[in-house]
Amino acid sequence: MPDTATPELIRTVFDDLPLKIRYLPGTSATLVVSFAGVGSVRHEEPPPEFVETASDNGINHVLFVTDIWRSWLNAPYMAEQIVETVESTKTRISARRVVMVGNSMGGFSALRIARLMPVDAVAAFSPQYSPDPLLVPDDRRWFYFRQKIRQFRFRRIDALPEPPTMTYIFQGGTRSEAYHWRRFPFAENADQYVFPGIGHNLAHHLKQRQVLRPLVADIIAGRRRRVRQRVKAHGGISRPFAT
Repeated sequence: MPDTATPELIRTVFDDLPLKIRYLPGTSATLVVSFAGVGSVRHEEPPPEFVETASDNGINHVLFVTDIWRSWLNAPYMAEQIVETVESTKTRISARRVVMVGNSMGGFSALRIARLMPVDAVAAFSPQYSPDPLLVPDDRRWFYFRQKIRQFRFRRIDALPEPPTMTYIFQGGTRSEAYHWRRFPFAENADQYVFPGIGHNLAHHLKQRQVLRPLVADIIAGRRRRVRQRVKAHGGISRPFAT
């Protein structure tokens, strides 16, 4: 669960169960949209994630999106409300770039929302290919929430965001993570990396090694080559695994 401390400047801009969206002002023309994961406590609301990383010392404007029901965007009208809030915020602050970042369920959500609106880049850490138990029966994690989804509008990552969006997907190399990344589609505008020996806590692993923040900063700035170099230096392997 990366960067979960909440600064006092964060304020709620939308709060209607099961969706909460918070806003942290910045000074640049970049809006980062951070999608929360499932969280570590089942009966508590997942906290905002990537707070320090997305804000980058108050430079970027940030929207923090929390799916309280852990529906993987499948709650009625949730996706539309997120798009509306992002678009209205972008207009209000005159943002020139919009970047989405998410961890786990948040990574899945970032990839799906980026197909519904113009986005410059997406960074998805440990995203699920699908929350549907029928599509990924070999993964029993988060089953308490997954089994509660009665109707799937967003069943899987069947396609990645189209150009000019640049997509980055980072996943661990353990078997449980492979249940998902081996099913992801490929795209010319997408870089997918696997970190052997690391599990679902990849974002936390990168944060502990002081890699997460500069990595996301490179993504926000559009430095694709720098991202590739940084990932390779810390053990990431590009997928497909070509020599």
